[in-house]
This record gives sequence, C-alpha cells and structure tokens, in this order.
Amino acid sequence: MDGRRRRHVPDYLGLREKDVPLVVDVKPRHLLTGPKVNFALGWAREVVLSRDWDFEVWSEPPEAELANLRFLAAYRRDWLFDEKLLAEIREADLHGASLGEAFRAFPRHPGWKVRAAVLRLLWCRHFVTDLTAVLSERHVLSQGLATVAQGAPYRHVKIWRSQPARAPVSPVGIGRLSVPESAEPVNRTMVLAGGCSEAVTAVPAAAVAIASR
Repeated sequence: MDGRRRRHVPDYLGLREKDVPLVVDVKPRHLLTGPKVNFALGWAREVVLSRDWDFEVWSEPPEAELANLRFLAAYRRDWLFDEKLLAEIREADLHGASLGEAFRAFPRHPGWKVRAAVLRLLWCRHFVTDLTAVLSERHVLSQGLATVAQGAPYRHVKIWRSQPARAPVSPVGIGRLSVPESAEPVNRTMVLAGGCSEAVTAVPAAAVAIASR
C-alpha cells in the first residue's frame, strides 16, 4: 500500500455457514473521523473485499441507547422471575399500550413484580419500543421480534459487502460461528438492544491479520 508493507489486525472473523466470511473492526465512534483510523480502515476494507469477503466496522450506540441497554440488562437473569406472571403478560394484548399502562395492567400482582416482568420481556424482545430516547412510562410497546422470528441484529455499523446480502445474519450480528481447528476459539457474549444476550464463538483477532503491500 503506497509502496509500504502495512499490517492490520481486525477484531473478529466470522465464518458463516451460508455466507462469505465477515471481517469486523470495532472502533469507538469518535475515532472514525480521524485520518489515521480512516486510512487504516480504508485499505483494510479494500484488501478484505478483494477476497470477496464482507467487511464491517462496529461502534458503540448513542448515549441514550447505551443507557437503556445498561438499565435493561438488570433484567437478564431469567431465574429471578415468576414464570406464571411472565406467561400471563405474554398472553395479554399490550400492543400499542404505553409502558406505564403495561405496569398497571395486572392489579392482582404486586406492582414491583409486574414492572420487573414487563422489563424482562422488553429485554428479551417479546416487546419492543424506541430505545433512542431514555425509557419512560410514555414509551409505546409493540410486538417484539422474539414473538415471531429471529430479527435484525442490534448494531451501529458501517457495512461494505463484496456481493449482495443473502441469508440474514443472526441477532448476535455475525451468526453462530465455526472456527478453524488451528485457531483457539474465544467465547464472548454480545448484548442486543431489547434482546437477550447470546454466546458466540469467534476466531481470535491474531488469527485474522491482514497484510498488504
């Protein structure tokens, strides 16, 4: 590249069963406009796409969304919740109801327990709502992706594809990954907006070094 040998180590390599490999770089949003980072990502993208692979850059969500995710993460532990109450809430028609209305829709149960159960179902994507603004009782609930199918991943990314997308990726963003025997897999948990966390297996960054002349 420009007469010099350059080396770059991306963060993830996703080996997808029904798609081409996916190389992922993770960079803080505020660094993306820096000339050095922009240049490095640019030539890395060119090298990856030249192999007919896909390349993506992942960044953190906006501050309000991140605050909502951190708040909802407190409701991720399924064993802490009353399964009968969760089932009762799932069976109720709360589509179009506000979060506050959902909290008050089950007077036979203690209010704190209903509130926790509703937020648990929001975390698991039985319900969805706008997470771009800090959660309040005015937020309107809609039917979540978890009630119908696996949905689109929660990511703030720049995407470059070497060819048109085929099968959609899983909610964790890069699917259930297969790892070459020569690479030591790393188990990571990725948290989704309004969704349950899910473990994935990823190839270590050192296994996906990119070099270019």
